[in-house]
Amino acid sequence: MDPRSGAWQKMRVKSCQNFVIGGYTAGPRNFDAIILGYYDGAKLIYVARTRYPQSNGKIERWHKSLKGECIRPGTPLSLEDARRLVESYVKHYNDVRLNSAIGYITPKDMLAGRQQEIHAERDRKLEEARKQRQIRRQQAA
Repeated sequence: MDPRSGAWQKMRVKSCQNFVIGGYTAGPRNFDAIILGYYDGAKLIYVARTRYPQSNGKIERWHKSLKGECIRPGTPLSLEDARRLVESYVKHYNDVRLNSAIGYITPKDMLAGRQQEIHAERDRKLEEARKQRQIRRQQAA
């Protein structure tokens, strides 16, 4: 029996797509699988669960981040507390945390197609800082 609701749609993924963490399934010891999807407008589209051998590297990296940035610092005292911590971390991971693999922007911004706008703004700020340093050096000389 397929545990997904009708809101999930499985499909082949293009290599240029980026994903958000839509949830997880419970396993005997910890998490069984992370559920990945992407936004098509306001609709979250199911892509895959990451427990398959092809996904081991990604899931191991995710577990490292989850444990190091969420579970160990938060020290959950109950299963409900752990769920709350993980839910909060997933939101932070998708909406706030900068991801080096996608150019130090958030997955949410990447999905929204804002990467060029964000990089252009960073370049503008760097150029302005260079000009300000040059002016201060000239004034100090």
